[in-house]
Amino acid sequence: MNLTEDSLYVWHVPLAAVRAQIDHLNGFLSLDEIAWANQFATAPLRDVFVLARSSFRILIGKAVGMPPEEIRFIYGPYGKPAINGVALRFNLSHSGDWAAVALAWSCEVGVDIERIRPIPELEEIARAHFSAAEASELLSIPAEKRITEFYRCWTRRESRLKAIGVGLSGANGQPGTWTDTRSSSHAAESPIPCPEDLFLNLLFLESPQDYVTALAYSGARRNVYQVQLNTATDLLNIQSVWNSSESEASSRRRGLARMSWRRMHA
Repeated sequence: MNLTEDSLYVWHVPLAAVRAQIDHLNGFLSLDEIAWANQFATAPLRDVFVLARSSFRILIGKAVGMPPEEIRFIYGPYGKPAINGVALRFNLSHSGDWAAVALAWSCEVGVDIERIRPIPELEEIARAHFSAAEASELLSIPAEKRITEFYRCWTRRESRLKAIGVGLSGANGQPGTWTDTRSSSHAAESPIPCPEDLFLNLLFLESPQDYVTALAYSGARRNVYQVQLNTATDLLNIQSVWNSSESEASSRRRGLARMSWRRMHA
């Protein structure tokens, strides 16, 4: 991974594929994260948290040159993590069997992944959480296309909110400005609390089948790279570089090159 000032990386991590390594991955979590995990009502929910959070730590550690278990997070008022004194910005999302991790230097970033599944109360949720214009547009399209468009709208909103460190529960009806990078001339108002000087680029990423992933980031447009991990070995090869000789590390880096890479221009 060559994370430069003009690039941004998004990693898709297959949680089901790394589940067999959960005991090993659990060792990367901090005491507060372990306490958080133990608050989940069921073991499957706890496992998803452990798998996603430990993968998050491994990828951040790779970027900043730090073993994952030694990372100490600080948290914003709505819970968005950062590392004190480090300009790396990062965000995590997970849904179903996949997690998405976004990493960038010196720009705010938010990512959201959602598994597409039926929602009987779709209209009620759209009217409650989307702007009037978004809800009206969604409900005007043919019913058979509505569910996918719902998740596109949801992930678009959530990624923007996460980029500014609010999260969906923090939206309070204040207008914000975002730029949809599918059209460089398109901008729209949306009820997002956003600082006046923060403009967010938005794009939808190639995603695993039956998933939608949206990315938002601040500042100038960047080269956006996607990496899809395929196995637990892919993830552990990233982590194991820390305790390897140079020759072993080089071999593992060559292994990482065989993973699924995509480059997108924001």
